[in-house]
Amino acid sequence: MKKFINKIFIATLITLFAVSCGNSPTNPSNGGGGGANPTPNEFVDKLKSIGMVKAGEQEWDFRTISQSGNVLTIKPMNNAKSGYLKGLDRYLSRKMDEIEETFKYRIEFNTSDSTASDGSQPNSKANSNPLEAKITFYDKKTDNPITDADFKDGFILKIEANANWAITPEVTAEDYKKSINQLGTINVNGKGGNTFAMDFAGLNVTKDQYNSYTADLTIDANGKTDTIDLLNFIDVINGQISKSKTEYLEISYVSISSENSFYISFNEVSANKVINGNVVLKVKFNGNLSFAKRDLNVTITSTPEIVTDNSGQYKESEFNVSTDAENISFQSTSIVEKTSTGITINNLYASYRKEDGVASITLQGNDILNAHKTLKSGETAEFEITFTASATGYNDKTDVKMTLKIKKGDDLPSVTVEDFNAWLNTIEVSGFTKQVGSAAITLTASSGTTPDTALNSIREALKKLSKDKIVIDDYSINSLEWDRTQSYPTENKDGIIKVRVSQSDNYVFGDELKQLITDQYGSTEFAITVKPQSSWIPDISITGAGSSASNPIRVNVGDGVTATDPIAYTIKLPENMKIDNILYSYLEAIEGINDDWKLGYTGTAQHLIFDNQSSIDTKINPELNIIPQNVKQPIVDNSDIQLNDTQKYKVEITISYGEHYMERTEKIYLYVELVKNHSV
Repeated sequence: MKKFINKIFIATLITLFAVSCGNSPTNPSNGGGGGANPTPNEFVDKLKSIGMVKAGEQEWDFRTISQSGNVLTIKPMNNAKSGYLKGLDRYLSRKMDEIEETFKYRIEFNTSDSTASDGSQPNSKANSNPLEAKITFYDKKTDNPITDADFKDGFILKIEANANWAITPEVTAEDYKKSINQLGTINVNGKGGNTFAMDFAGLNVTKDQYNSYTADLTIDANGKTDTIDLLNFIDVINGQISKSKTEYLEISYVSISSENSFYISFNEVSANKVINGNVVLKVKFNGNLSFAKRDLNVTITSTPEIVTDNSGQYKESEFNVSTDAENISFQSTSIVEKTSTGITINNLYASYRKEDGVASITLQGNDILNAHKTLKSGETAEFEITFTASATGYNDKTDVKMTLKIKKGDDLPSVTVEDFNAWLNTIEVSGFTKQVGSAAITLTASSGTTPDTALNSIREALKKLSKDKIVIDDYSINSLEWDRTQSYPTENKDGIIKVRVSQSDNYVFGDELKQLITDQYGSTEFAITVKPQSSWIPDISITGAGSSASNPIRVNVGDGVTATDPIAYTIKLPENMKIDNILYSYLEAIEGINDDWKLGYTGTAQHLIFDNQSSIDTKINPELNIIPQNVKQPIVDNSDIQLNDTQKYKVEITISYGEHYMERTEKIYLYVELVKNHSV
């Protein structure tokens, strides 16, 4: 967990640095340190070193990895045995972290696109699809993707199953207790020279109604008056956590939460249980004993300089500090210009992280842009900034001084409307023609397609665009969806997609272009209008009985008095969707099939079927019912229809379904075969 948090922090700092510095010949995208670049075989060998992995009743031997191109496959060892999906996924993610420690590149292990399911999510069923992971590689210094031919495409790791995946059990309070108890008794010294015992062996862990876990530790002062250094308390416990390893988990680190409260964080050590949180350790003192914070020593020893441009993007600069703290945040209390340029600073952020070796200060885009417009060519403004410095385990230190220089830089070249339109013209979406104008694009389907298929094709096309002047980040592409302010594209309705864009590091959007692509919230985006060829193919469909005239669902009409048993059928929905409502139309005659009962829309147009609304909770298996009184006269009492006679019809069903508060409504046909199973 600690490593994961560090990764996020480092990645964030790297991203900030990249905004102001970009790629340069001295900061290449290949490599992550000295030495020769690794080979694919070296990485595969590291995967093989994982060895045997057991998750539930299933096992995999990573030494048996087979390779075809960049696809790596591992087969299960036991016949028809279920494996724990989530446990295996998380266990392998941790193993990738371990491999990364001795590998030249940063490794990203992503299973978000895998179709494997253990049935634990809403609208999901357990299946035996392979657990697929996309493994990609990044430079450890710059966090840029590796462009080396052997690694730029990464690997696809397929872990096969021969039975449906099973839900992984979660770690229990008893599991946490067992791990903590193994710490035994730990002694900690007070600042007055006294030694105090901490009995972790006797701690209990309790779970509350909010699924939070708590352990209470009481430290006895033994009649002494003393204080315990807060950071030393943490260090002493962290020095013993190697004793905490059990069958399922181990303590990864202990950290400060709040006054007299601490987080005990854990790692799983097997694929057979998953952690669902941390344990809050609450410390109480029996006697005249308390925690003491240290005084924070910090001095800023260099002068950072930020160079402006006209991009409106935030900028940062590094500076040196002298301190004994691991991490420091700086809160400005005074910003005074020492020169007389008249520029102002409204928003800044400064922090220090020992692991990075330097501190950094960041100014927001508006302040940078205003400074750039105000300063004369070559002019530099100087500010004296006073901070309050804060660090965990220390008393705040006030009146920390810094001198900050802001120098006017060069204007960046502008991206024009013509540039933007030319970039849009490079979008090639399979199965669609395009028309570009006014910083927007219209796509028209060349054949019948579903909205979801169109959306996925557009995502793939956007991934291939140049990022020389205009950038769409991966998150924006992966989270692309139909505009919620418009109705969902069904029948012949157009669909609208709004795509967030940003200027690259070395360009700015021109004023005319910004007017076209800036929304009411200040974000820059362009619109894709998507048109069907004539009408959209629905994203939903009937699977199995009821899907066609040749495969109808058989419905006994009953006696026309008592209610019939509900009949289930299956609707195929897009992933993670759930049904909100279903409406059924009148019976309709099927083209090419005689309506001998004369109940179809061209006949008496009977409304015989309704939905058993309570069944919608099953998400994908709704149930239909016959309306008894509506079948009595036209079918049950009709002597022209013989007992056991059948007749096929289709029923238009209108299904409302959705995800993330965006409801879709689509219409499809359900095919039924009515059976007269009762006669008066």
